[in-house]
Amino acid sequence: MRSRVYLKLIALALIPFMLFGLAYGLRQKNKGFSIHKISCPLNYEQDWDVDPLRLEDKQVVRQILSQKFKYLAQGAQSYIFESQDKKYVLKFFKMRNLLPNLWLNYLPLPESLEDYRFRKVDQRILRRYETFTSYRLAFEELQKESGLLYVHLNPTREFRKKVLLIDDKDKEHKIELDRIPFAIQKRAELFFVRLAKIKERGDHAEMRDAVRSLLNLVAQRCKKGFADKNKVIVGNYGFVGETAIQIDIGEIVFDELLKDPSNVQREVLRISKKLEYWIMHRAPEFTQDVQDEVKYFFDHS
Repeated sequence: MRSRVYLKLIALALIPFMLFGLAYGLRQKNKGFSIHKISCPLNYEQDWDVDPLRLEDKQVVRQILSQKFKYLAQGAQSYIFESQDKKYVLKFFKMRNLLPNLWLNYLPLPESLEDYRFRKVDQRILRRYETFTSYRLAFEELQKESGLLYVHLNPTREFRKKVLLIDDKDKEHKIELDRIPFAIQKRAELFFVRLAKIKERGDHAEMRDAVRSLLNLVAQRCKKGFADKNKVIVGNYGFVGETAIQIDIGEIVFDELLKDPSNVQREVLRISKKLEYWIMHRAPEFTQDVQDEVKYFFDHS
């Protein structure tokens, strides 16, 4: 009798691990891009309205979207596809991370877990609000600094066409754009990839130009009153031609206090310290160039 009780207890104890294993297996099986991961019931919300494109800009966007887009990478917030001419990227939000799981609304839970339910739902709602707000602000106020050409956060009848995507498994998808959130951005070379190439060329003048462009970008963003809650440099910045831009704009927030010159300098100093650390460990022969550019910036700001 006791052995049966023990077996039942063991079986009950193993159930959470079995469920976790099943969930993990399903997640691994579904890893990567799929249409349902970027789709959502997109309802109109005034908060996500953006300034309408001028006629000439609209024509440029239509021309960009007439190309094929091939899977390039994924970040924490989006799947990224590269245009056929390699000049632009199309970013689709990971809507599964931004929308509450519907099953949480209907799953019967004991009272002790109700807080968990509401917390999970609220987290997703807040995450979507913050992400969409960041993209809207960047499009309206930081187009030059971010390379953003268009953001689509509300349902529209703007395009009435399908765009051709080639996913990470070389499978083709044709998707309607009018009811899917997305952003179009200039394709940039990652900041530290560019620095590594400059190191290989041994070009000190080019290194100084690159550092100066980054510091000016950060200063300009701050002068407009915009902070980046994402404090890392890797993956956040890049170059379009010789100009630095902010690639990751998913955590941009407005802060009037940031416009104060002392706060601008503080943010530039924080970025420059991270940059100097990378240079000292990866390209020490350029340390003096970076330090000279940082000193020049603060002497003339």
